[in-house]
Amino acid sequence: MPGAVNSFVLMSDIDADNGARTRTGTWFPTRPQSHARDQPPAARSQRLFRLEDGITVSLALEHYLNLSSHASPKEVFLAYTDIIGEHFALAGAKYVRSRPRITIADGDVELELGFWSGRFNLAERHVQLEMVASYVFEPMRKEKLGKNGKHGLIWVSSGWLQTGLDLRANIYRQDAAQVADLISRIDKEIVLFCRTLQREQQLRAHIDAFGTDEIVRQESTNCSIRAYLVRTFPQLAAEIAWNATPRGPARDRRTR
Repeated sequence: MPGAVNSFVLMSDIDADNGARTRTGTWFPTRPQSHARDQPPAARSQRLFRLEDGITVSLALEHYLNLSSHASPKEVFLAYTDIIGEHFALAGAKYVRSRPRITIADGDVELELGFWSGRFNLAERHVQLEMVASYVFEPMRKEKLGKNGKHGLIWVSSGWLQTGLDLRANIYRQDAAQVADLISRIDKEIVLFCRTLQREQQLRAHIDAFGTDEIVRQESTNCSIRAYLVRTFPQLAAEIAWNATPRGPARDRRTR
């Protein structure tokens, strides 16, 4: 699903009379316009204005950047998740603002990326964004296969990714470049992992880079990664020492 990167530009950078870009403005990464055309209207965000040259105006980004310094942590949190949600809606993701999350289907794997906020936010100083990525294998979900009622759940990422991405961030008064960087990393390190899970060569490369500790740790939770691998890549599943004790600290546990 992820492809080339285009740009967001602020509404204030657009000449309302002729739709031309009047100055350089603040740039922000997004999908090419062709991705949006391929999606039904319901899948597109009604709060986005698209230009003919493929540049997209992000009203959500402009709203976030123009928030008062006295905005409540809830206002900051929702404004920020709106930016992420609208960005991925262009590629056909479903964004739900209530208990914010995006859902992206790629092949037989569906990603739900949930957004949470910390209990100890400080107005005008610190607003915590926490992300939890859950990957579900659709055939197993349909067959109601999985542990403890978690049908089809094969992987959950929270706290830190093995790539080094911290899934927790202070989002109070970030600039456009910081927001752009986070969304770019979500795309490359979270969304693209849907494909890694479905391609044996890519999954082997991931294991070569990071080892099997996290896979074994995933199996020790409610995730059914072993059953998934036995079903899809049996040779790879046979090569993993499932009874080994994972090294390093366990993943953080997040609750809504």
